[in-house]
Amino acid sequence: MTAICSLCETANSSDSTLPALNSASSATNLSIAILDKDRNRIPLGQNSELYALTSNTNVFYGQYVATGGVTPGSANGDATYTLNYP
Repeated sequence: MTAICSLCETANSSDSTLPALNSASSATNLSIAILDKDRNRIPLGQNSELYALTSNTNVFYGQYVATGGVTPGSANGDATYTLNYP
């Protein structure tokens, strides 16, 4: 069985391929990218590569990304992803 992951979040105002931080965050010019198992960024609204499903394990990573001069503060995000079984 295979699956494709896609992210559906509000886009960052400086880079539409990245999700915006949630409203409780106080840092600015920062986002959290979602990376696939090979640590490639999964842009918002696009599908990841095809994953072979084994033992119900799918590997993803998170990474902070500066979109400008970062100001200090909390930086939290929410991610909703959809698994499609083609």
